[in-house]
Amino acid sequence: MGAGLALTVLLLPFASYGLARIGAVPEGAPIAIGLLSVIAGFVLLPALCEEQAPFRHASSHLTARTLTGERSVDLDRIATVRLLTTFSYGSAHRTLVVRDTHGVRLGVTTERSRRKLRRAIEKADANAAPGLPGPG
Repeated sequence: MGAGLALTVLLLPFASYGLARIGAVPEGAPIAIGLLSVIAGFVLLPALCEEQAPFRHASSHLTARTLTGERSVDLDRIATVRLLTTFSYGSAHRTLVVRDTHGVRLGVTTERSRRKLRRAIEKADANAAPGLPGPG
């Protein structure tokens, strides 16, 4: 359902252009719909990978349901972690978007998943340079 919604948002400007060509809608409609689609895309696309209940935690994987289906991120092979912050009605919504080396992205929103991610990053840092002296 989520993938279908994303596809609809992406194809809507092209459909409106076709309708404008045959005279079913005014000529300026594709531009307005295109701008609205860009705005909706910026809001919708990050939400496609956000975790939703139920989720599972394994020793090296974090698995959660998203709008586009179930995703499983390999915590032993983390490629990037970035913070995505959105604002709505006076509150901030923060999502940690994790991508592994296989290209799987998952938006981490629960405290339990954040703890699991933090432990995986700390473990990776400890294993990365065991021979280097510590600070101080």
